Amino acid sequence: MNLTYQKEGRNCPVCRSEESQLLFRTRFSKISDNYLLDSYDVVACKTCGFCFADQIPNQGVFDKYYKNMSKYEESKSLSMDSQYDVKRFNQIVEFINSNIKDKNSRIVEIGCATGLLLSLLKKKGFNNLLGIDPSPSCVETIRNKYGIPSLLGTITDLSSIKAESVDLVILVGVLEHIRDLNLALMEIRNVLRSDGKICIVVPDASQYLNGNDAPFQEFSVEHINYFGPGSLINLMISQNFSKVVIDQQVFEVNFNTFTPVILNLFKKSKEKEKQFKYDMGTVTNFKEYIINCYEREKSIHDKIEKINIDKKPLIIWGTGAQTLRLLANSDLSKANIIAFVDSNPKYHGKKLNDISIISPEELKNMKETILISTRAYQNEIEDQIRQVLKLKNTIIKLY
Repeated sequence: MNLTYQKEGRNCPVCRSEESQLLFRTRFSKISDNYLLDSYDVVACKTCGFCFADQIPNQGVFDKYYKNMSKYEESKSLSMDSQYDVKRFNQIVEFINSNIKDKNSRIVEIGCATGLLLSLLKKKGFNNLLGIDPSPSCVETIRNKYGIPSLLGTITDLSSIKAESVDLVILVGVLEHIRDLNLALMEIRNVLRSDGKICIVVPDASQYLNGNDAPFQEFSVEHINYFGPGSLINLMISQNFSKVVIDQQVFEVNFNTFTPVILNLFKKSKEKEKQFKYDMGTVTNFKEYIINCYEREKSIHDKIEKINIDKKPLIIWGTGAQTLRLLANSDLSKANIIAFVDSNPKYHGKKLNDISIISPEELKNMKETILISTRAYQNEIEDQIRQVLKLKNTIIKLY
């Protein structure tokens, strides 16, 4: 998949202001014919305080990327779901179950991936479910694995759903990825009944400092909106939704990896309730998060410097946001890298910095040192190297 695009400036998605303050500028190395972003500016709106990525491509580029490069497809053949996914999705199910009493409610999850959340709702007795995802493989998986109807589609085009036919729309980890938020919410309003609701779960930018993940991980290749409760309420008010309940929690997304999140329920309204308020809390926390990330990243740069001293051949396991960031912003690109490894078959055969990305199975005859470049999956990958692949290669961990 070859993405060719021009970056475009972005008005504030909440209040449409053209005035913003630059907070951070990030850069990424590019995977061959598979990159979404190689850089963007993190800014704060001077009018309402919403923080977002500026200088990014149009929504069509994002839609094409998620259709072709879904990172959830690799799990479709696994017989067991991650214990962390099950735990956090059960937390979301409990939130929905406590607020939606009618088990016959027409519920649509947009960006459903392989359908775990909908399957847990099904176990709770909800019986009128539909999944929508841009990945054909994910749509097929949810049908075959859970017997739940699913459709191919994106949040900015819900024409396959009858207008005013849905009681609840679920968006888990979706809105932080969407450039055209106003268009997306207009599409959702159109399919919701007059008393319909929307459940939104997004990372909580006002509490990033309370999380525990790799430095700058919230500024990934795919995350382009950074919501605090105030900003999210402002956005929903601007699209004629009113707040029902907001709950701030922390999810354990993997071993010793925690992400602050906001669980929200809004209802469709006929008119805007009130003018929005400036989201000072998110901007303040955001600036502190950036400073904190710089401090924590120093130890990683020190380890990379030591790796580069002897110039021995190196294999890097992981081609996610952290690796792409380090290759573009540290001396990691100067290391004697002979291969990258990733478990997602969508990446196999592609190149990163003109170096091949291979599958874990291709390591069998390679004896070089392996650098694990991920925090969330570091222990899991180490176990795979030692217990599954039975490799004795020297392992370097960044955490």
